[in-house]
Amino acid sequence: MHICTIKDEAGESALMSNQSQWEGRLKAVKSEIKQIKSEMKAEMGTQMDKMNEMGAKMDEMNARMDKILEAVLKK
Repeated sequence: MHICTIKDEAGESALMSNQSQWEGRLKAVKSEIKQIKSEMKAEMGTQMDKMNEMGAKMDEMNARMDKILEAVLKK
């Protein structure tokens, strides 16, 4: 069995530096994902509001059409 380890302090500090770079990049990616997620939620909320408005308008139009159809059928 072989084990590979860092022999000198310079190599160890380079490894730690590389690790902190990856941690920094990972935090940046997580932060970006969180920001985009909140933006998408806000956009979805806006779209849902628009859909609800359209649904209300369609209900109103259906009620009008029913009244018109009733009037036509009576004649």
